[in-house]
Amino acid sequence: MWRLPLPGGEQLELVVVPGGEAQIGSPETEEVRDWYANQRDGCKGVNVEAERTVRLEPFAMARHPITQAQWRAVAELPQVEREIRLRPWSFKEPVGLWERHAQPGQLPTDSISWNDCQEWLKRLNRWLSSEWANLGGVGQCPQLALPSECQWESACRAESATPFHFGDTLDPSWANYYGELQYGLGRQGLDRSRPVSVGFFGLVNRWGLAELHGQLFEWCGDQWHPDPTGAGWPSDGQAWQGVDPALEALGTAQKEWRLLRGGSWFNEPHYCRAAIRFSNHPAYVSTVVGFRPCCLLPPGSLLGA
Repeated sequence: MWRLPLPGGEQLELVVVPGGEAQIGSPETEEVRDWYANQRDGCKGVNVEAERTVRLEPFAMARHPITQAQWRAVAELPQVEREIRLRPWSFKEPVGLWERHAQPGQLPTDSISWNDCQEWLKRLNRWLSSEWANLGGVGQCPQLALPSECQWESACRAESATPFHFGDTLDPSWANYYGELQYGLGRQGLDRSRPVSVGFFGLVNRWGLAELHGQLFEWCGDQWHPDPTGAGWPSDGQAWQGVDPALEALGTAQKEWRLLRGGSWFNEPHYCRAAIRFSNHPAYVSTVVGFRPCCLLPPGSLLGA
């Protein structure tokens, strides 16, 4: 784990995800994976969560979703291309002593569009490039980006083959989702009705990443494409860019949409599975959406070889 400096004294914890071959997608027998046909154009008869193998370069990913304090520290830098919102947050009032005194500003940033994420990352990367030597960095400065969906799912799974990196089910004491409903043999429990401070559960997967199931949906770099094994799909794990021929033929607005992964505090547990492929317009803003960035490992940097 490395701590990447941010403006204003904030830091970003990054965890290394090993490279190599990774298995992603879900078997056709996995519970509640057949909802796409009734929810998305171009999905009837398509294996939207097809099992597949990708080969990834090692990369580093933020341990938690970006917090409100981290967002504000970078958003206050001079803009590159467009304005982005600083506040108010949908969930900004602290709840209890933990949020008020132990972790102020540590609620994950919600209501952020894909477009706003891109501007935030450009500001951060410009600041890092200009300050890298002053920060003690050597070699090439890392450049952060939204993960591809292949990177995201590989990081989430941490070599697991089950619906969740925890196993075959979720429990409300492990993750933040609509806990009044169950998945598989999971326990029925609490509906918190809001995000919680990052690190709330004290649990990580095998790679050391936290809160990948529930909490907030997370933007990925890919454009939405119903068939993840179709023509032009990158086997090297990079973000899919372009228009899916199936969507082009339908003339649907979904050809502009971007991928979202992981489910949220609002969603039923089946939306929080590792393989779920949600999507929406890049200008979409919602209280259930946030993000966490990643970067490749440049030789010689503080992030290692």
